[in-house]
Formats: sequence, structure tokens, C-alpha cells
Amino acid sequence: MRLRLLKYCCRIWERHLTEQPRPRTLRPIVPLVFYQGARGWAYSTEFAELFAEAVRAQPWVPHFTHGLIDQSALAPEDLPGDLPVRLMQIVLLAAAHPERPWEALVGQLLAQLAALPSSREMNYVRIFLRYLLHTQDRAAQETLHAALRQHAPAVGDQLMTYAQELLQEGERKGREEGEIRAEVRIIENLLREGMTWAAIERITGVNEAQFQTLKQRLEALDA
Repeated sequence: MRLRLLKYCCRIWERHLTEQPRPRTLRPIVPLVFYQGARGWAYSTEFAELFAEAVRAQPWVPHFTHGLIDQSALAPEDLPGDLPVRLMQIVLLAAAHPERPWEALVGQLLAQLAALPSSREMNYVRIFLRYLLHTQDRAAQETLHAALRQHAPAVGDQLMTYAQELLQEGERKGREEGEIRAEVRIIENLLREGMTWAAIERITGVNEAQFQTLKQRLEALDA
């Protein structure tokens, strides 16, 4: 995390230095980490501690510290911020701590967000819904579904239509992934038995190039 944050800062500074007129000083950046992990934060926030202790005091070792807000022990209702920021923190916390009740609160806040006039805010709703539907199990999704139906009567149809589309998309992708895994497993078994590609293509309809494409798709899904 410390190395990644420093790299982000360097990229921002590099872009800043391309501006015209060319700046004489770097723009200050305050790196801040919001942490919602399964356990409390147990790592140093000082970049220099990535180096061996014997060299940390050397002048050529970068000293760079990021701020930390450890939210891992908080309940969803205790997370602060305006509407989009608060929702962002809650959905991240829900991914790490699905056992903490969050569905009713998220349903209520999503309803408020969707009721705002700006179309940009509705995009936030879609982003949060997509994230939740990809990080939560089916039981949590159904509870969220009920909460949205309760808290968003005016916009519930639109939200639930989109949620249903995402659920169907997830189911379709799950079926596709299962079919790809089964096909790859069958072909790998045939190869282990010493069968030629000509015979495999006659049996499965998949040639060697298509098999490599299937494996790449499977690797991308696993990633």
C-alpha cells in the first residue's frame, strides 16, 4: 500500500509538471487510506520502514507517510460523510464484513441518492448496485432487494429493474464460466490421454487456437 500510494503521487506530480506554464514547485498531496478490512490495520504508515532498519536513517531513503482512517471496527451506521461518500464507505465495509447489518441502511441511502435530480447521481446508484451485486451472496442481494422496494417506492421500479439486469448478467456469466471450465477440463483430459488435436476438434468442435482462447478467458475470469 505504501509503495502504491507513492507511485500514485508520483504520477500526479509528473502530470502536474507538464502543465503550462511549467510549475516551479510540486503540488502538495495528502495521501489518505480508508480501511475497512476484516481485521484492524496492523501495518506501518511510514514508507521508510519498508527498508531494512539499518538504512532507514540514510538521507537517500524516502520518508513518506500516509494518513489512515481505520473503519474496520465500525458499524455501517457509524460511517460519516455526505450521501455518495457515506455510501461508498458502507459498501466497501459490507464487502469485508457482510455479517454486519447493512442492507436496510444501504436501501434507504440508495433511495435518497436515486431521488436526486442530477443524472450523475443515478450513475452513482448504478455503480454502488453493481459493486454490491458482485460482492455479496444471494441472500444479501435479496435482503437489499426488499429494502429497496420498501425505501424507494417512487424509483424502486427503475432501481430493481437495473438490479435484476445485473443479477441476470451475473447468472449468465456464471453459466458461461461453468461451460468454459467444463470444456477446458474435458480437452485437458483428452490431451493427457494423448489424443491428437485433429481428434479433439472432431469430438468437441474446438481447435487448438480456440482452446488457448478459452483458457485465456478463464484466466481473466479467475483474475
